[in-house]
Amino acid sequence: MKMLRTLSVVAVCCATTARSQWMTQRISLDAGWNAVYLEVAPEPNGVDQVLAGVPAESVWAWNRKFSSIQFLQNPQDLLPPAPEWLTWFPSNHPQAFLRNLHQFVGGQAYLIKLPAGAGPLTWQVKGRVALPRYAWYPSSFNLVGL
Repeated sequence: MKMLRTLSVVAVCCATTARSQWMTQRISLDAGWNAVYLEVAPEPNGVDQVLAGVPAESVWAWNRKFSSIQFLQNPQDLLPPAPEWLTWFPSNHPQAFLRNLHQFVGGQAYLIKLPAGAGPLTWQVKGRVALPRYAWYPSSFNLVGL
């Protein structure tokens, strides 16, 4: 009986210190807008470091903290000052001072815009596997599981 308790304690201790595995996620990007879901939590997670070598014009992430409903008439008219969006622009972009997206988070969707002349490329993001997080927002569309 004492041996069983000891094995149980060891099993619990080992299970609580287990870490998720490293994985490299390969994402195909084309010219224009790309909808991307990160399955990994990149390390390092700074947008500048993770996008090194990718000719991105901008990166957008929906910030649910401010609003649960959004309506756009033209997706080309996204404006960075809207608090519902976190944005990143390269340092040489005229709107770089509006950056408020500083790191990538695993288990989240992003819009990445590449220039019109950019050819197809494969973006490799290395990090730990991120488990999806689901949150229910009242008075809003919740498309979990589709």
